[in-house]
Amino acid sequence: MHRPPSITGIDMRLSGFVATVALLLACLCVLPGARAAGELPPVGKVTFALGPAQIVAADAVARPVQTGAAVHEGEQLVTGPDGWLHLRMVDDAFVALRPGSTLRIERYAFDAARPAASQIRLHLVEGNSRTVSGKGGEAARKSYRFSTPLAAIGLRGTDYTVRVFDDITRVSVRRGVVSVTPLGEGCSADGLGPCSTVLTRELTADLPHAYIEISAQHPAPMLVSPEQDPQGGAAQNPSSRPREPEAKSGAGSYPAATSIATVGEVIVDRVVDAGAAIPQPPPPPLPPPPPAALVWGRWSAWAQGPGAPALTSLLSPDREVMVGNDIFGLLRSTSGPLALPTQGVFNFQLANSEAYAVFGGSAQAAQVLGGNFGIDFRQRSFQTSLAVQYPGGSESLQAAGAVQFQGFLIADPARSTMNLQGALSRDGAEAAYLFDKPIAGGQLLGAVRWLR
Repeated sequence: MHRPPSITGIDMRLSGFVATVALLLACLCVLPGARAAGELPPVGKVTFALGPAQIVAADAVARPVQTGAAVHEGEQLVTGPDGWLHLRMVDDAFVALRPGSTLRIERYAFDAARPAASQIRLHLVEGNSRTVSGKGGEAARKSYRFSTPLAAIGLRGTDYTVRVFDDITRVSVRRGVVSVTPLGEGCSADGLGPCSTVLTRELTADLPHAYIEISAQHPAPMLVSPEQDPQGGAAQNPSSRPREPEAKSGAGSYPAATSIATVGEVIVDRVVDAGAAIPQPPPPPLPPPPPAALVWGRWSAWAQGPGAPALTSLLSPDREVMVGNDIFGLLRSTSGPLALPTQGVFNFQLANSEAYAVFGGSAQAAQVLGGNFGIDFRQRSFQTSLAVQYPGGSESLQAAGAVQFQGFLIADPARSTMNLQGALSRDGAEAAYLFDKPIAGGQLLGAVRWLR
């Protein structure tokens, strides 16, 4: 005789079903994509903390920072007005975060077995950060990026500093090379690795006192020399900072077997009372940059307003007039023997520039956005290109020509889209030229200086 199931049997089967569902839910909760940030493997640790600072997880929960704290992918590190943080990453990279800064670790996948397969992206939202690249950044340059709200920065074995303030990004280099590209066409904000566009600029440690600047108003990278901003280097790396490790010569980071506490005189692995003062000896003064061997001035009729001084104010017994155009005159130092290289092919870095668009006798400021300059000393030839923007238009200019007697640069009209004449410094380490090009309703004129 068939009997209906008992209430007890139904309850038991229902309880088993609930238990099964609960077990499945529990399993889902521990899937890798659902783990809390604190359960993810750390990508680095705090080796020094001083003053107010905190770590903000991906879910916006903040926790105070102390020495030894682990940091994870997806977290933000935030320092207060007097806060300092030092990080040692899993690939031995070093990151210093200075006061009033926010750094987001967007991606830090270091593959110890295959460093070239690593993927790293750090984003400085605001403030000041110095980075010494580690094994991941050095081996996986095509998938390493340090970004800001305005720029993507790539590297080649580098010790560099990035500063973000007032819709401005500034990048300086102590060792190695960085490439700086404004975000926009051809360089997306969510990309991985460096960008390469017509506006990409490189900066090397050969110019330790200079920096590249990008601003919201002028997104094209501009190289600012020490002559233009004598205090720029000090603002990038303030002398009041706690002691930081120095990168070894010729390398961007420390060997894996070397503890940070053994590299130079550093304190980043010591536990420091946040209220204690850190006595710091004054840093040795940086040597002043050498004076420019090539300078230009403006003829008196054009010497009003900001820009190069009047040419007459630059004339002296130790300078010779080399070339001139309608606005500028180019002078060269006579110090030292004339000893130009006779071998080698060299690419030069853009150091500084000045340009104007002249319409009906009125000059309006123009901007050299970037370019390149190279010399084959054996062939005594040069090639150069410029991107110039002026009110109402822009120009892409090219020129090629010969390095003539005593270092004069003369363009070949058949291979050039601009008139160009210039000179090399007496040792061949600098180059400068004046250019002009007819434009609709006027003329484009400028002066450009390059460093080898």
